[in-house]
Amino acid sequence: ASATSGRDRGPIQRQLSQHLAVPVALKGIGYSYIHVANWWEPTSTNVDADLVFRYDGLDEFSNALIQTTMLRAFVAPMTAPDDPYDWEVMRENNLYALGVLEDIPSLPGPKYVFAHLVTTHPPYVHNPDGSMTGREQVAELGDLRSYVLQMEYANTRLLGIVDRIIANDPDAVIVLQADEGPYPLRYDADDYAFRWAQATPAELEQKFGILYAMRVPGADVVAAGFGDDRTPVNAFRIVFDARFGANLPLLPDRVYAHVDLDHFYDFIDVTDRVDHGG
Repeated sequence: ASATSGRDRGPIQRQLSQHLAVPVALKGIGYSYIHVANWWEPTSTNVDADLVFRYDGLDEFSNALIQTTMLRAFVAPMTAPDDPYDWEVMRENNLYALGVLEDIPSLPGPKYVFAHLVTTHPPYVHNPDGSMTGREQVAELGDLRSYVLQMEYANTRLLGIVDRIIANDPDAVIVLQADEGPYPLRYDADDYAFRWAQATPAELEQKFGILYAMRVPGADVVAAGFGDDRTPVNAFRIVFDARFGANLPLLPDRVYAHVDLDHFYDFIDVTDRVDHGG
């Protein structure tokens, strides 16, 4: 794969595994950094993490520490999946990450927790009660209905985790944020032929419109700049301004797409073309 192709995710992986501004700043004022990772390489680890949890195994330090905490009950088998889309593996991965998040609030001390979840990602492996679906069920119900069922499960678990966090620390800051929306049907039909410059406003909204919510007790996040038209680039600037009075200037809220998968790192500004439903 060429260095600019979508087949080469190395630049993303290298960037996200390096020292990042948010954990460095928080560790500088006494926070520990707990990283709930995933099999997706760019977020599988981070150099600043004091503790890393991921389904496909733990580093030696983390594995030793986990054996001395309540979190050992949630450690999944240490075998990494050859096929990340094995349905049972995907389900166990989700259960593992959610289980870890349920127990982290009981750990002592101030902590910054980053979790990359794929609980709403296909394949759709959860019924609302968490039980396994299976290919035959999803084929019968269809992707849309199967997605809704999995969302019911994800919502139940995440709302329970939020309640647990607040019960342990009423002053906890919580940010819930999706990384992306679903791909347009035309993209799924032929991803390497799809040109984002030719995407319709509705297709851009489908892909770039995301869940984005934050809780900062005792602060006015709207006054700090939070709103429906804000992009993720300002998430932590808003949190640091609202919680710590950091007075960080907000960056321009722009939306960028890559040209196509053969030019993955060549970006075009599509902000003014996104259909916000108005």
